[in-house]
Amino acid sequence: MMIFRVPRLRASALIVAALIFVLGATASRAQSASPWARSAHSSIRLLDGGPASDGNRLMGIEIALARDFKTYWRDPGDSGLPPVFDWSASVNVKSVAVEWPVPHRFDDSAGSSIGYSEDVVLPIVVTPLDPSRPMTLRLKADYAVCSTICIPGRGETALAVDPRGRQNAEHAQRIGRFRSRVPATGEIGDAAIPGLLRLTALPKAVEIEGRVPASGKIVDVFVEGPTGWLFGASVPAVVLPDGSSVRRMIWRAPVVDRPQGGSLTGLSLVVTVVTDETGTEYRLALDAGEGAR
Repeated sequence: MMIFRVPRLRASALIVAALIFVLGATASRAQSASPWARSAHSSIRLLDGGPASDGNRLMGIEIALARDFKTYWRDPGDSGLPPVFDWSASVNVKSVAVEWPVPHRFDDSAGSSIGYSEDVVLPIVVTPLDPSRPMTLRLKADYAVCSTICIPGRGETALAVDPRGRQNAEHAQRIGRFRSRVPATGEIGDAAIPGLLRLTALPKAVEIEGRVPASGKIVDVFVEGPTGWLFGASVPAVVLPDGSSVRRMIWRAPVVDRPQGGSLTGLSLVVTVVTDETGTEYRLALDAGEGAR
């Protein structure tokens, strides 16, 4: 009877090939997320969500927070620091557009701040210089986290992306969940819920009229102005019925600070009307006593 034996070299080659396959699969998964950049009570990294459109790439900035800590929105409110993202060391990257999911307002002894109290992913749309070539997204981040006191957070991390690489479904779904909470863009007087109907300048405040769900969800309005302008928390002034599922509300957002000689008339503002999971953003110019255009 003849006995056939597998040569040792061939068996070893099979083992090596299997190891290469496993390590290759692990490396492929690892490339869909950058290493964590750890800071005090927080960490930050980049996620790859795959192709977006027109050669762009949908990615995300993930910020993980320690228990009882929060971080800030693009407008931090009365206290806190807005995050700053530096992409200048990236390779084959033309532009990076950061999107901001609906934040919440936090009241404290210093007034109120705006941000996130749980781990958050900020979706980003990355436009490469050459969509056919690999790119490396390098992030240098300066942000702040806060519990009873605020602590600076800093981190540097990078993620190499191959345009031919396959989508990581887990990261794509996670980015998509947060992207669904990014406020839509609206036009004043549209049918959006929540939405903006009127914006009027008062001597020391901005009056906002909007339509919101009649349910008991969190409702708020954030008013952002040019550099040097600061608006305080919007205070509900009037609540009016407007159908069984919708109500009209009027808020007043006080002017906390303004440049010397600064006038509300013609001022460019960003007004975001939100509930706890959704919102609508309006960019407009304010006419004193006559609403907005």
